[in-house]
Amino acid sequence: MYGAFKRKKSGRYVLDQMETLSGHESTVSCIALSSLQGIAVSGSNDGTIIIWDLGKKSYLRSLNHRSPLTAVSINQNNGNIMTLSASLVKLWSVNGNRIAEKNLETFSQPTCGVATACEDYQHGILILIGHLNGQVTLWDLLYPGDVDNQTKERHLCLRKTLETGKRVAISCLRLDGQQRHLAIGDVSGSVTHFTSAEQVYIRP
Repeated sequence: MYGAFKRKKSGRYVLDQMETLSGHESTVSCIALSSLQGIAVSGSNDGTIIIWDLGKKSYLRSLNHRSPLTAVSINQNNGNIMTLSASLVKLWSVNGNRIAEKNLETFSQPTCGVATACEDYQHGILILIGHLNGQVTLWDLLYPGDVDNQTKERHLCLRKTLETGKRVAISCLRLDGQQRHLAIGDVSGSVTHFTSAEQVYIRP
């Protein structure tokens, strides 16, 4: 871990190493940070996810997948954590409780993912997943009693599919702080920009 500090004499900001966090036994494949929630989340090739306390610079808890982690992301408003491994996407609370999961085997292979800043109760887009075929899928969380929910459990529901116009793998996704701009990178070297007058995560 590195932190930015201003030197008194020069007035310049520099990065100083603060701590080395050890806990994974395999290659760390992805990482996410949230200064608002005070946590970092790291995923590894052995399927282990570790939640770290940024303030205490210490281990908090572990989560697990059965396959190497493709992506981890943190909801900046509530601390919920999105994890993506092979074709399985999971949503966890910051306390490590599984909220919902979705097997995406019937979709094109997931390649990346990101959590939005949507609160659960807003019934909006919580997760965006990039796919091998160039599509981006947007996912909502349904609760028991919701009109669209035919089960007794919370589950992720597909709300919209974005088409970039190119059938090449999506390599990265990024939302701006206002959640109104979405940038989509692909393996051909292109970046596609989606924008909305409303926040991206509000249900279409």
